[in-house]
Amino acid sequence: MGVHIARGLPPFNLTAALGGVLYATGNIASVPIVKGIGIGLGMLIWGSVQ
Repeated sequence: MGVHIARGLPPFNLTAALGGVLYATGNIASVPIVKGIGIGLGMLIWGSVQ
């Protein structure tokens, strides 16, 4: 991180930030979904969407 500061911070990539938010939201939502519909169906849907 010190190298980035010394060279000047790289430009902020909004697409990468939004992708990270969507990825984190999916990880957070997976536990309640699996609890609600079960592990078998939850993994089937998760694998189909991913």
